[in-house]
Amino acid sequence: EKDNLQLPMQVNNVHPQIHSCFNVEYFPVCDGSEEPQVVGSTSFDCPGGTHCGRFPAKAVFSLADDGTAEHNKFNFWLAPQKKAGPEQGFTLDLGCAKKAVGVRLKNTQNGPGFRDRGTKRFRLLGSSSGTDGPWQTILEAYLEDSRQQKPPPVKKLLFEKTQIVRFLKFQLLEFWGEGGGLQHLSVLTENDAGNLFLENQQAS
Repeated sequence: EKDNLQLPMQVNNVHPQIHSCFNVEYFPVCDGSEEPQVVGSTSFDCPGGTHCGRFPAKAVFSLADDGTAEHNKFNFWLAPQKKAGPEQGFTLDLGCAKKAVGVRLKNTQNGPGFRDRGTKRFRLLGSSSGTDGPWQTILEAYLEDSRQQKPPPVKKLLFEKTQIVRFLKFQLLEFWGEGGGLQHLSVLTENDAGNLFLENQQAS
């Protein structure tokens, strides 16, 4: 499956600023062993529902077509039924501060058997200091109707400029069908940007 490179839609000409006093040396240096963690999320049928926990936010660390995972769970995250807004989504700790140039993501359709939902519009915020912020909007984008895709493609969305982030907050703003969700989300670093350039050169 070939990745699609796409420049994101920017809303209101957002140009996030990194504080000049920030020094990446104050944060753990990435050595490749870091594992991202979910530090907060909303999800389908939670809390207390029959299907609560079957569509967890940590599923976005996988990269595959919609399907099942271990322990009666699925490999994609679903938001609560027909809910959207800044309070709907999840927050990730990347494990260390990274120089991010964009994100790689894959929408969901709630599996080929249903194909009844997906993310339509989202906002991504970044922080270098903690889950309490300060947060900066670094991306806002629309995604095509995943219910019509077979399957949803992997997309690479680039920021307007490099961002130093350790924490990412995904906010579901609009959805297709019955609700939003996501199959995969990961950060693209400066090294990935070099690989993207080579990929584009080979494809042209």
